[in-house]
Amino acid sequence: MFDYSKIVCVTNRKLVQGDFLKKIDQICSLGVRSIILREKDLPLDEYLSLTKNVLKICKNYNVPLFAHNSFEAGKITGNLHLSYDKFINILDKIKDYDNVGVSVHSIREIEDLEIMPNYFLVGHIFSTDCKKDLPPRGLKFLEEICKISPVPVYGIGGINESNYKSVLEAGASACGVMSGLMK
Repeated sequence: MFDYSKIVCVTNRKLVQGDFLKKIDQICSLGVRSIILREKDLPLDEYLSLTKNVLKICKNYNVPLFAHNSFEAGKITGNLHLSYDKFINILDKIKDYDNVGVSVHSIREIEDLEIMPNYFLVGHIFSTDCKKDLPPRGLKFLEEICKISPVPVYGIGGINESNYKSVLEAGASACGVMSGLMK
């Protein structure tokens, strides 16, 4: 079983059987570290509406909610998770948010940054259905990132109850989990 305080839930409502908001409530009740609302296919107005509804649930459990790649939704939550490319293009605006996380896929991306986010989400560590055509980067890669990162690192990709401890042992502060929580 997960130590949920070490788990960052990354959403994908298409994996949920049943009511998505009820699933969010259930996940928050487990005591997850935070939630990244990663619903890339939604038009902005629908994403903003969903953000407000999920934020109400998160607040009930004191679970931070991070908007994914949406500056507008990030202003609602106070927290923003960005792709590396988006992050490097808005460095002057990150002070507008309480917390900013960034997805990275190489040591060079971290080394090239002059301004650091609050955390890095690094992956994919293990094989995952989300990235079927790409080989996983593995625990050694994660360990190397953790050694050079000046901020906490969260591993993501194919993480489940049987392998998440190895991600933490490699130096990650937390694990990003999608399928294991959404299904």
